[in-house]
Amino acid sequence: MKYVEPKPIDVYKKWISELLKSFNYPPVLLIAALVPYIFPLIDKSKRVHYEFGVYIVGKSGCGKTEIAKLLVTPFIDNWNMISLSSDSDAIHEMSVFTNCSVLFDDLNASDSDVIRRKKETKVASIIETLQSVGKSVIDGKNSKIRALPFITAEYTLKREGLINRCLIVNIDESFRPKSLTWLQENHDAYISFINSFIEFICKNYQMLHDYINNCLSSEK
Repeated sequence: MKYVEPKPIDVYKKWISELLKSFNYPPVLLIAALVPYIFPLIDKSKRVHYEFGVYIVGKSGCGKTEIAKLLVTPFIDNWNMISLSSDSDAIHEMSVFTNCSVLFDDLNASDSDVIRRKKETKVASIIETLQSVGKSVIDGKNSKIRALPFITAEYTLKREGLINRCLIVNIDESFRPKSLTWLQENHDAYISFINSFIEFICKNYQMLHDYINNCLSSEK
């Protein structure tokens, strides 16, 4: 992971404030990007009930891939970002990631029917294994994605069983270039925020673990 020295809390507030001013930016995307760092606090026996994917839908060129990349790829060289055009072996290799997000890009409406079907099969495999217990083995390899998958797409899959396992985020209008440029230029502030967020969780693990599991136990 990239590491950036901690910054004053006002810097984080400014970054979040600017992000939320990005015209059509859905705040839930920022919350979803933080979920993987909170997930280890949940007792293992309960985690399967809360595993989900994030499905970002928007027209070509609207900025969905760029905003997703800025939020969920804090790794050097964006190792946890992969194209859905990649072969199945490459996608299965993403199962090594855990307690972070993995970005799968992009389900294109303009692809041929054959390519679309292949990509849709890959998306289905990624989502279907989310709430399965244990390993999902295909051709002798573990195919279960253990990280939080973010999937960018130009259309929504018409499979209710899959979509019900996802947080659907619709990007209705294109991001303003100035907003994206500002976020790109100030990305270090976000990486520093993530570093500080993880450090806070580690330092307060037991207190947060007890609190979150008590909350989940009281919910049906």
